[in-house]
Amino acid sequence: MSLPQELEQQLRTEVIRYREERMKLIKLNCSACGAPISIPDNLEKLTCANCGTFLVVEHGEGYYALQAADQISDAIHESGRGTQDAIKQGAE
Repeated sequence: MSLPQELEQQLRTEVIRYREERMKLIKLNCSACGAPISIPDNLEKLTCANCGTFLVVEHGEGYYALQAADQISDAIHESGRGTQDAIKQGAE
């Protein structure tokens, strides 16, 4: 037995609305490819379904942002190099 198309669409809409009410979804865009991404507000890591980039969710008071994990890693390494250079200069 098949549901009429209009009823099936209405049911899908209600299921989506129910899920959104129970789980707050945040709408963002992939920082690598720009694809739209909807995620639960408690998610910390994910992979973009469009481009496969591993993303980390940054959030604070009133904002959410996605950053590619390799960008975070590069920033950490660069910061470490800067710290090492400062220590070396201080020791001279």
